[in-house]
Amino acid sequence: MGAESEAEWPGAHLYGVTRHPRISGWVVAEAHLNRDLAPKVFVHSVPSTEWTTDASKTFVDGVLPKVSEWLIEELAKTEIELSEPVQLVVEWTGGRFLFHKAVMRGRS
Repeated sequence: MGAESEAEWPGAHLYGVTRHPRISGWVVAEAHLNRDLAPKVFVHSVPSTEWTTDASKTFVDGVLPKVSEWLIEELAKTEIELSEPVQLVVEWTGGRFLFHKAVMRGRS
């Protein structure tokens, strides 16, 4: 696995309903945790011209486990810490995966 396809954490992006993370690539996965602690995970397709075999391997072996770890960490927080819904968006830039963490202010 080359450096260009490794999953990276560029930092947490907090936003409300009107401010979204800057995404220039393809959103390939999302994980949501609402106030009721009901986790949801969505996986989105990408055109085959934008996706490589290495990307598929990294997604399965690296990205999905990180999404799972994030959900487990969020579920372990106290009710006060989880007072607002949270979201993790996974972006594929064509060369690497980026993870955008968000607090969904004003949503349930």
